Amino acid sequence: MTDGAGGPAAAVHTVLVVAKSHLDVGFTDLAAAVRERWLRELLPRAVHTAAALRDRGVGPRLCWTTPSWILHEALEDGDQGLRAMVDAAVGAGDLAWHAAPFTTHTELVDRSLFAHGLSISARLDQRFGRRTRAAKLTDVPGHTRAVVSLLAEAGVDLLHVGVNPAAASPDVPELFRWRDDAAASVAHPSEPFDATGRPDPPAINVLYRSGGYGALQVLAGSGVAVDLWVDGDNDGPPDVDDVVARWDRLRLAHPAAEIRAATLDDVADVVRSVAADLPVLNAEIGDTWIHGIASDPSKTAAFRETCRRRRSWIDSGAVAADDPALWSASTELLLVAEHTWGLDQKTHWPDTDHWSESALASVRPRPATRRFEWSWSEQRSYLDRFLQRLEAAGRSDLAADARAGMLLTGAAPVSVDGLVALSRPDDGGPIRARLGPLEVAVDPHDGALVELVVDAEGGGRRDLVGGGRALGRVGHRTYDAADYERWFSTYNAGTRPEDRDWARWDNTKPGLDRSGARSAWYAPDLVGAWTGRRDADGGGPGAEVLVLELSFSDETRSLSAAPPWVLVGYELVDGRPDELSVWVQWVGKAAARWPESTWCSFVPTVADDDAWTMSKMGEDVSPLDVVSRGARTLHAADVVRHRDGIRLELIDAPLVAPGSPSLLRFEDRLPDLAGGWHVCLYANVWGTNFPMWCPGDARFRLTLGW
Repeated sequence: MTDGAGGPAAAVHTVLVVAKSHLDVGFTDLAAAVRERWLRELLPRAVHTAAALRDRGVGPRLCWTTPSWILHEALEDGDQGLRAMVDAAVGAGDLAWHAAPFTTHTELVDRSLFAHGLSISARLDQRFGRRTRAAKLTDVPGHTRAVVSLLAEAGVDLLHVGVNPAAASPDVPELFRWRDDAAASVAHPSEPFDATGRPDPPAINVLYRSGGYGALQVLAGSGVAVDLWVDGDNDGPPDVDDVVARWDRLRLAHPAAEIRAATLDDVADVVRSVAADLPVLNAEIGDTWIHGIASDPSKTAAFRETCRRRRSWIDSGAVAADDPALWSASTELLLVAEHTWGLDQKTHWPDTDHWSESALASVRPRPATRRFEWSWSEQRSYLDRFLQRLEAAGRSDLAADARAGMLLTGAAPVSVDGLVALSRPDDGGPIRARLGPLEVAVDPHDGALVELVVDAEGGGRRDLVGGGRALGRVGHRTYDAADYERWFSTYNAGTRPEDRDWARWDNTKPGLDRSGARSAWYAPDLVGAWTGRRDADGGGPGAEVLVLELSFSDETRSLSAAPPWVLVGYELVDGRPDELSVWVQWVGKAAARWPESTWCSFVPTVADDDAWTMSKMGEDVSPLDVVSRGARTLHAADVVRHRDGIRLELIDAPLVAPGSPSLLRFEDRLPDLAGGWHVCLYANVWGTNFPMWCPGDARFRLTLGW
C-alpha cells in the first residue's frame, strides 16, 4: 500500500471504513424495480446487519452510506414500518447519506436543478440535526468544474469520484484541491474574501479513484487510511460475516490502528486538515461518457426546455425553488439526468446478430427486446411524472406551461407556401439569397451556408463565414468494427485483464464485424431551397426565412438509419437583427442498430481561432483547458462564444465537439479550434444502457448570434 504520493505507506493510526453501494436507478433491472429493491431489501438488510453487529458487543460495526435520494424516498414511503426503521437507524448511526442524490451526467443539468439535488441532503440534515459535507459521484469518469462552486455553496467540501473499471481515468492526483477560477467573479457565501475584498475562487477537495468505485487509501500526512468499501451496482450491503472478515484483514494490515465504521463526512474532516498541502487543479475534467445523452434526442430536448421553464418560473417569482409542489416535481426532473438510461445490454439483451432495419424488425416483437426498449421509455417517463407531480399539488398552471414547452421541441409541419423557390446558378456556384439585410450563399451540393454577410457594429459589413468554411453543414457518420477496436485500444488501454471481457461489451459492439457496417462520412444532397417572409401570427413576430431540404442517398440509408429527409431553416426574426434562429428537423428515421451519428457543423470566420469558450452549467470553460485523459473532444454546453462576439446557443442538442465531429476517438490531444464547432444531433455509438435505436421524427433549435 502506498500513500497519496506513491511512496511507502506512512504510519497509520486510524482506519475509517466507509461502506457504500453504488446506486444505478436502472441498469440491473427496470428503474421502478431497482427503487423497490433498495427500499424493501437493501436498506432493511443494512439495518439488520448493523444491529446484529452491535448485539455482539465490542468489535466491528457497520454504518452504511447511501445517496440522499434513496434515503429520502424511504422516509417518505407509504410503509410506516420502513419509515420508522430507517429513522431509528439514522439516529443510531447505522445509516448515513452523502450530499449527492445519485450519480448524474452533471453537465447535462442546469445550476438550479443541480442545486435542487443537493437540497435533498440539506432537508435530511435539517430533519436529523446534521451537516453533510461530502458527496459521491462514482461510476461516471468525470464531471465539469462548474460543480465546484455549487458544492461549495452547499457547504460540501469533499467529492469522492470512483471511476468505472471499464472507463479511462483522467490524469488527476488521487487527492487534490479543485478550484474554480471561472466562478471567482461571483460571491459564494461559503468562500472567504481576500485582502482586496474579492471572493476567493470556490474550491473543494476531491478524492479520485481510478479503476474502481473505491479502495483502501492512505491520506498522506494525516496518519489516517480510508477504506472506501463500495459494493457493485445495486448490490450489498455486506452481511455480518463480510464485515468481520473485512475488519480482520484490516487488523492484519494495520495492527496498531484503530479501525472504526465511518461516514464520508468523517473522511471530509480528515482531508480538510491536510487540504493546505494538497496539489491544486484549476482545469476542466469533463465527462468522457457524455456522448450517451445524444442517444435519445427528443428526451434530451424536452428535458432542456423544461429546465429552462422551471428556471424562468423561479427567476420571475412565479414559484419558489423550495415550494412543496415544485420541490417534489423537481426530483422527478433530475432523474432524467441520472447516469442510467436503461437496462444493461450485456445482461438483458446480449444480441450480436440483428443490425439492419429488417433484421431488427424481426426481433423487436420478442419479449426480451420489448422489455429492453421499455426500459428507455421508463426513463423518458420522468418528464411525465414531473408534470403529474405539479398537477397533483395544484400547480396545473406550471404543468401546462411545461407541457407547452415540451411540444415546442417536437417535429412540426413545415410549409413553403408563399416562399420563393431558389434555383441553382448555371455556373455551379452557390445559391445566393437575402434575408432582410443579410446576404447568404448556399452550397448547391449539401446545403451549407458558405457565405453570410451581416451589418457590422459601427457601420459597414462583416463576413461571418467564407474562405472554405461553412455554417449549418449537416453530415452523417457511420462506424465499423475497426473504429471500435481503435477506441477500445485507447480508451480502455488501462482496463485490468479481469475486466476486459465485460468492458468490451460496454465499450464496443460485439458482432458488428459480421454486420456489414461501414466506416464512412456521408453528406446529404440539397433537394430544394426557398426564401421569403413569414408574417407574424398568433402574437409572434414575423421573420425573413430560408428553408433548405436535404436528402440522404439510398446507399447511406441502406447502411445506416440516416433519415431520408432533413429540413434546415434560418429565420431572421423581426426585432432581433443580430442573430439567426436555426432549426434542423428530420422525419421518418428508421429503427436500425448500426452505430451512427448525425451532425450539424459551424465553422465561422474569426480573427483568433483559440478565443472560444463554452458555457457549461452557467460557467465559462475553455476547450483548451481540459486535463489529459479528460473530456477533450466532446462536451455538453449551453452556448459557445467567441471573443469577437459570435455565439452559438445550443437550445435542444447540447452535445458539441470542438475542432472536429469526434466520436470513438480518445487521442488525448487538445482540439484544433480552427475546425469550428460540431453539434451532435444524434448518436447511438454507446450501448451499455443507452438507447440503441431511436426511430421517428426529431427537431433541434439553435441560435447563431454575432
